[in-house]
Amino acid sequence: LVRIWTSLTEKVQGLFFERGVLHYALSARPPLVRNPAGRATDTLAFSEALVALLDESLKPMCIGVYLIARALRRDGRMVGLAALVMLLIHKVSAACLAPNIRELTRRGASLEAKFKTLHARFRQNLEPIAFSGGGAAEQRTIDACYGTIEEHASVVS
Repeated sequence: LVRIWTSLTEKVQGLFFERGVLHYALSARPPLVRNPAGRATDTLAFSEALVALLDESLKPMCIGVYLIARALRRDGRMVGLAALVMLLIHKVSAACLAPNIRELTRRGASLEAKFKTLHARFRQNLEPIAFSGGGAAEQRTIDACYGTIEEHASVVS
């Protein structure tokens, strides 16, 4: 394949330089050999991503496993029991005290869809609304919907 590409390139260059005509069009192919600086940049980006992964996930996990193993060897079963009790307390408090994220997200999406529908309907019927004098009524409707979205956003954040 490389020989074919090389011979085709030589023929095209020969046509261009010797006769001054060019009858072929070459496709834009990636070069067979990449620039070493580009490869070094790719390697640097990969190593930075790998170090970030190790720092963010693997390192805390290894430290946690080490500390739990050390505590179990030292203090015995009480550490395991304390960890289970803390997990249970966390789950119960999250279920009872935390907001229902699924419901809040669903309601926010519903309110935004309603607002987008009202806005699209207003834009589509702009001339009839203007001729009939219904601009104030449409503004009240859209402002009320937007106010509801703002109230929901303040509850969520």
